[in-house]
Amino acid sequence: MTQTDFFRVMADVFQVAPSQITATTEFQQLEGWSSLMFLDLLAVVDEEFGIILSPAKILACKNVSELTALVGDKIVDPRAAA
Repeated sequence: MTQTDFFRVMADVFQVAPSQITATTEFQQLEGWSSLMFLDLLAVVDEEFGIILSPAKILACKNVSELTALVGDKIVDPRAAA
C-alpha cells in the first residue's frame, strides 16, 4: 500500500474528502472525531496491515504522519519500486 492509498483509507475512516488528509493532518482535530471513529481506526489498521496497535499509541499520534510511522514498512514509497 502506498502513502496515497493509506491517506485514502484514513479519509474513509475519518469520513472526509481524501484531499483533507495529508501528513500534517491532526486527525484528532477533525470535525466528527469520536470514539466510534477511533474504534474504526483500530479495526482498519488491524485489517489492512495486520497490526494491532494499543489505543495509547494511536492517541499519542499528533498527526497522520505519526500514525503512518506506526504502520512502518507496510506502506511503500512508489518511487522506490521504479
